[in-house]
Amino acid sequence: MALGEEILLYKAEDAEELVRFAKKHKCGASKRVLTSIHTEMNLKGSIRTFLSFVQEMQSKESIGDSPERKDVYLEAADEMHHRSKVLEEFLTSHKAGDRLDQGPEWERLQQLTGSEASEQTSLCEEDESFLHDRYLTLILLQENSLIEPRDDGMYLRGTIDPEEAITEYPADLLLEPESDDLATHGITRLITTYSETVYPVTLGPESVLMLELDELEKFGQSREVEEDSFSRALMNLALKKMIVDKVILFLREKKKTSREEILAQMKDFELAIPDTIDHFSFHLHTSFIDELLDDLRKIRTIQGKDSRIRFIGE
Repeated sequence: MALGEEILLYKAEDAEELVRFAKKHKCGASKRVLTSIHTEMNLKGSIRTFLSFVQEMQSKESIGDSPERKDVYLEAADEMHHRSKVLEEFLTSHKAGDRLDQGPEWERLQQLTGSEASEQTSLCEEDESFLHDRYLTLILLQENSLIEPRDDGMYLRGTIDPEEAITEYPADLLLEPESDDLATHGITRLITTYSETVYPVTLGPESVLMLELDELEKFGQSREVEEDSFSRALMNLALKKMIVDKVILFLREKKKTSREEILAQMKDFELAIPDTIDHFSFHLHTSFIDELLDDLRKIRTIQGKDSRIRFIGE
């Protein structure tokens, strides 16, 4: 099927709504369930052990001539120094027993992450830096069991030497180092496997002609869709509509024509969009055009033998 598209959704009810949305517009659609597992690998140790590990790796002769590896370790060292600095600044201004979910900084955090803030298109650099550091601080406190939840809020349980704080770092950002190198510095490898279920919805070939993309885009904005698949589907549907319109225009001009003539006409063509700066170039394989013609025949947009194909709308 050349004209169909698939969109991934994270909720079964959203997928069912998309199927109903498509059928309301007289398009075929089907939902299925896709379950998979994913693995994440993180390294865990104190900030001090990470800095020691990075320093040793930087001094190894094997990476001396590799700018890429050198940059990797410099970035890791910078990140660890930043984590230590952020945590030290926080602990300097707080003491054990302080309530964490109140005060000017907490209020600013709520303002920047609340419902009204989500409507803003972007944050200034200062606000982005503040959010990053506050979330980093909370993560470090949580990882080191320094947050005490109580009925009326969150409290600081105690303090810690910032460089002794336990933290995690993605293994791939350190080029997945050898186990022996990690063990020497007391760094452990955490391998987390989790399952994920998504609900792919396949839109039938009719969607190219029957769906209004503005309506489909609006539908997706209020549902939990997988952004890449949704954006790709919108783009592909728009492009396939251009291709189908080109086929229909050719058939209207020729009245009746052969599959071979259509293949020759559609293999390479260009299209300028009026009143825009956009200019499209299409380079299509024969197999794709063959499938496209088969889809158009299935949805009764064209008919006739391969030697005498015509557009049914005429």
